[in-house]
Amino acid sequence: MNLKAAVKRAYVDRYVKPQQAGMFGIDPAVRTHAREVLNSRNPDYEAVLTELGQTDHIDTDPGALRTLASTRLLMGQPKASIDLLEQAEGVLDEERAINYATRAMSYIDLRELDTAVEFGRRAIAVYPQNHMGYVNLGAALIEQGNLDAAFQVMVDLQTTWPDGLKDPKLQERILGNDGQWAHLRAHPSYSDRLRRLFPNLDSSEDQS
Repeated sequence: MNLKAAVKRAYVDRYVKPQQAGMFGIDPAVRTHAREVLNSRNPDYEAVLTELGQTDHIDTDPGALRTLASTRLLMGQPKASIDLLEQAEGVLDEERAINYATRAMSYIDLRELDTAVEFGRRAIAVYPQNHMGYVNLGAALIEQGNLDAAFQVMVDLQTTWPDGLKDPKLQERILGNDGQWAHLRAHPSYSDRLRRLFPNLDSSEDQS
């Protein structure tokens, strides 16, 4: 490889490839550690804010910005979460889907339910193989009192993502003991219909 080709290769490796993925603004180890803290049993939100707030180039890292946004949302600051998500759309379809789904939950907290529904639908449209879009769209519809439409989200999932009902993260949210979906499961008009979609629903309730 001649010098000119070597310089070009180094430039592509350093600048072009990371930008294509849209995930390399900060040290990946810092991003990973912040997510681990956030997802731990007793998350230290202030520690996440401090760790990510001290990093350079976070404004070019959609993944780190989404972690910050999730932290703000869990701290009861949905408007701050949305402000961060507007900077963090990313370039990959899955990144955008997670962004839109998180915005849906933030708008639920702000009681802007029509907007929450809109972002839930956008999350599914851009990347149908991510559980967050379905779960958060359904949550927004439940908050609106539109229980039929919320249940229909799970029915439609069988077409847009045939294996989606088996996704462990989706099941965790749908079959959990709190949140909007627990309200739907407790409703007599939907409990049996959800059991037909999720055969393991009975066993999950026996363990609660």
